[in-house]
Formats: sequence, structure tokens, C-alpha cells
Amino acid sequence: MKWLLEKYNVKSIKPYLWIFSIVLTSIGYFLINNAPNQKLHSLYTELDSLVPFINVFIIPYMMYMPNLVILLIIICYCDEERYFISLLALNIGNFICLIIYMFFQTYVPRPVIIHDDFLCSFVRFIYSKDNPYNCFPSIHVVATFSVLKGINKLKNMPIKYKIRFNIIGWLIIISTQFVKQHIIMDLLAGLVLVEGVYKGIEYIFYNTNFIKKFHKKKKDINNVEIFK
Repeated sequence: MKWLLEKYNVKSIKPYLWIFSIVLTSIGYFLINNAPNQKLHSLYTELDSLVPFINVFIIPYMMYMPNLVILLIIICYCDEERYFISLLALNIGNFICLIIYMFFQTYVPRPVIIHDDFLCSFVRFIYSKDNPYNCFPSIHVVATFSVLKGINKLKNMPIKYKIRFNIIGWLIIISTQFVKQHIIMDLLAGLVLVEGVYKGIEYIFYNTNFIKKFHKKKKDINNVEIFK
């Protein structure tokens, strides 16, 4: 392990292990994503009825977790401080979602899928494993947008790579609409939530004395050139 860390200029594997913290909210989601024990709310609008079901979007939808892990590893490698800000925003955002689900449970109507092609069968499989509750805000959106914020704030990453990562990330975000796992309000609420949480965490890191007690701020020591 030591030679591997030295080869790729990685000082320690410990910061990367914090990625596993996202598993906790994933477990929490499935624990409360059962038959509702409270009144269901519908935020469905006429605009949602205009969004078509497009089965091919199940592909970016299922890229959600691999995309999170890969981008978090990249952010950690490039800028450890930005990594912790983004990961903390992701986890706090997801935790807030779980709290909302427990007190304001929404329901998303799903289409009847009549086709038997592979992609439609895959969508039906996802439907069978994920109940149509706990939708507002969308955790898919909150987590994906949190890591995109981190990627976009990396100073040492060329714009061409940021564009590629953003294309994938936004495909994942809008896929929640086209596979009918979420509605427009779920998506918008997720974006707004991340903006608020991320800015709050940045303020704590950079404008208060709180973080100085635990972390000596690094300037460029983490800005490793890996994209050429």
C-alpha cells in the first residue's frame, strides 16, 4: 500500500475512507422508504405531466453512486480541504432530506411500463426495489450537485475536464425526471438545499475561527497537478 501511495503522490489513505460516510444516509433512506405511516403529499404539477418517460435515462440514473465515489476521490486528490467541504455538504444535505421525509412524505406517480426491452425491464426492476415515497428533495440531486460544486471549485482542473464531469452530473440530475423517479419540485428543492448548505459550510471554513481549532488551512499544498 505504501508504494502505491508514493507512486501517485497520495500522502494518506485516511481522508478517502470518509467517502464511506455516504453509506449511512443511504441506509437511512431505505429504512424509512417503506409503506407510509403518515399522510402522503403530492407536489405533482401540470409541468410534470409534460415531462416524457425516456427509458434510456435509466443509464445515467444508475451512474449515481459510481459517479459520486469517483468525483470525491478526484476532489480529495486535488484539494483535501475542498473535498471535506463537499463531502460534508453532501452528508448534511442528505441528512436534512431524511428529516424532511420523516415529517413530510411525498409520493411520485409512476407510469405503467408496457414494453419489454432491456431498459424498460431495468426501470421496472428499480421501481420494485425503490418505493415511490421520500422524494422531496431528491437525494440523487443533492448528492450529485454537492460533488459538482466541489469539482467546479477546483482551481487546478482544466475547464475541459470540468465540462465533461458536469455533463455526466447533470445527466444524472435530469434523469430523475425522465425515469419518473422524481418530479420537478424534488429537483429544484435539491439544488436550493445544496446551495444553502454549501455556502454555510464555506462560511464556517473560511470566515470563522471554528475550523482553525482543528485544521491548519493549506494554500496550494493540496493542489496537485493530475490533469494535463
